[in-house]
Amino acid sequence: MNKHRKKVLIVAFKFPPLGGMRVKRMTMFAKYLARRGFRVHVITVKWRVKMPDTWLGETQHANICVHRIPSWSPHNLLLSRPKTWMGKLVRKAARILGQLFYFVDEAQYWGISLLPYARRLVEVEHITNVICTGAPFMANYWAARLKVQMPHIHLIQDLRDPWNDHLCAPYSHHFLFEWQKRISQACERYALEQADVIVTVTDALREKFEHKVSNVARLVTISNGFDPDRYRHSRFEPDRGKMRLVYIGNLGVGRDQVLKKFLAIIKELVDQEPEFGHAFELVTYGHFPPNLRGETHSLIQKGVLEINGYVSPDQALRVAGSAFALLLVNAKIFPYLVSGKVYEYIALRRPIYALTPEGELSRLMRRGNLGTVALLSDPEGQKAGLLELFDLWKQNPAYAPPTNQAFRREFQYDHLVDQLVACFNPSS
Repeated sequence: MNKHRKKVLIVAFKFPPLGGMRVKRMTMFAKYLARRGFRVHVITVKWRVKMPDTWLGETQHANICVHRIPSWSPHNLLLSRPKTWMGKLVRKAARILGQLFYFVDEAQYWGISLLPYARRLVEVEHITNVICTGAPFMANYWAARLKVQMPHIHLIQDLRDPWNDHLCAPYSHHFLFEWQKRISQACERYALEQADVIVTVTDALREKFEHKVSNVARLVTISNGFDPDRYRHSRFEPDRGKMRLVYIGNLGVGRDQVLKKFLAIIKELVDQEPEFGHAFELVTYGHFPPNLRGETHSLIQKGVLEINGYVSPDQALRVAGSAFALLLVNAKIFPYLVSGKVYEYIALRRPIYALTPEGELSRLMRRGNLGTVALLSDPEGQKAGLLELFDLWKQNPAYAPPTNQAFRREFQYDHLVDQLVACFNPSS
């Protein structure tokens, strides 16, 4: 690989200091590409949102150069959490206007600053390989425009969700007008047609895009994963006093209804099995749906349910490490997706209790012997699975699932980055 091949451009609208799973993937790829000796240029936007303990520190490397350019959208305002009524009113107004002017997503006009900046950077640095990640997916559209303007670049479109088929996204079924949906679909087709390689996070998601691609682009699955550096020197011991089942994350887009039914099952078990009711505790971290508050009162009173707010990634790691088991909740409409949290849980070697339809997550759980697959269609199976987990806890409060090292290695980002490098332009 010549010196120009060792330079890479990543286009990522969402990047540290923004936090959350949405930025982790490209942060990790940037980190491990830099360690492989690549000079990594990242074009992102100017984030002013303050989030503690994000992956910002992972981007502090001599081989990583981050370029922050205007977004041409109120992206900081939309992600802010104003405390005054005026701030809340302004944010609400921005969201309403966004339905008219940013109806695809917040990167809709990013090309105004992105295209000229990226062209200069590619020319000056002699960059061949360009990786663009979405969502927001209009970043992928603008990357496709860059490819048309500079045909020599090798464009890798990294797609973490299915764009217009994604039921929970503002760029799917929330359009005010039919013409807006047609524009979004046309942008998706354009982004796919110009790609040299299309990367998705699951096989089922890859299959969704296969039906939309008429060109000869390679379609590749590179899953999400975990950073082995976080776990290399970490040691966690489960709290032996309670059989604590922990959920970390949000519960929107159908997952709230899954949890509602699960809470009813827990209530039954608490009433029917006094020993279970005395030892079991469900603890949640993150936004808890207000519409479920009525379901929680009795469980909170009995000490069976504890609800907490958001925690930082480092705090989440400590919380998960001290749990006996970790809860994953997947809605019926998302059989093709796998929560990024599952890979962190694989690294922690804690049993996973997954409320899920049959799909990518259930297959991964069974292949890795990760814990209990509790199908949404089988309430009795959910109850039996929870009691089996309780029996395991009684026998050994420090129980770890029999997942082998080779399986865990598959999902380390220092391994996954090799799969990404294999997507680069093979010619010198």
